[in-house]
Amino acid sequence: MQTTINWGILAPGRIAHKFAHDLKLVAGARLLAIGSRSIDRAREFAAEHGAAHAFGSYEALVECPDLDVVYIASPHTGHFEHTMMCLERGIAVLCEKPFAMNTTQVRQMVDCARTNGVFLMEAIWTRFIPCFEEAMRLTNEGYIGALKTIRADFGFKANFHRSTGFSTLHWAAGRCST
Repeated sequence: MQTTINWGILAPGRIAHKFAHDLKLVAGARLLAIGSRSIDRAREFAAEHGAAHAFGSYEALVECPDLDVVYIASPHTGHFEHTMMCLERGIAVLCEKPFAMNTTQVRQMVDCARTNGVFLMEAIWTRFIPCFEEAMRLTNEGYIGALKTIRADFGFKANFHRSTGFSTLHWAAGRCST
């Protein structure tokens, strides 16, 4: 029996659009609600992505009945506050990167999630790339021996456009094969 997981999105920006688009591809996932500082923006995003509810504040979003998990896509400096707002209400959180601004905030978030028995995760999608999963399997099963050093890079190039003042992101991801 498949259970439907009701998602909310806090802060409907550029990354949130990508998340909402991909959420449609996940069996058992439903975009239920959008929370924005602007009710008009929330309504527009909800209409575009098929969410049943749109709220003009983040606080109203977390009061939405039947909400199971919230994807936090607010500006980086708000991740701690918005994550804690959800966790304190027993709502699971998938928080965009960076998880928080410092280790003190991360510890508080993790402690709150544990205290309330609520799922909490940073949206680090690279963890679920098949080659990463295969590398973890090979490592855990002892095929490559004991790890001594790991070097990992993740980055992107942001081209600044003088005419608009905006950047265009070009993501870079590593490749691996077995």
